[in-house]
Amino acid sequence: IAAVMLDCVARGLVTEGVLPGKLGVQRRAPTLWRKLDGAPLSNERESLFDWLNAYAMAVNEENAAGGRVVTAPTNGAAGIIPAIIRYYCVDSERPAKDIRTFLLTAGG
Repeated sequence: IAAVMLDCVARGLVTEGVLPGKLGVQRRAPTLWRKLDGAPLSNERESLFDWLNAYAMAVNEENAAGGRVVTAPTNGAAGIIPAIIRYYCVDSERPAKDIRTFLLTAGG
């Protein structure tokens, strides 16, 4: 489950273009991610929310495009769990253990 979530984040951060549908909504996650990746850290709290927003938006845009997503906790909120895993667990000292612990806690 975590691997699918992280794959979805990764795809959403690099896939550009217009989302399907008549509204012509442009994907925003890749642009936000490039800005964050290329900028020095400023305010830690603001930076935290910017990174979480970029990861969650990447998943939500993949969802809107009909990509493969894990719809947890719900389809409409599918971005937040993968965003937290990506931000807090992937670069930790024990990523596999931290991801399992987080998913068990979130499931509870």
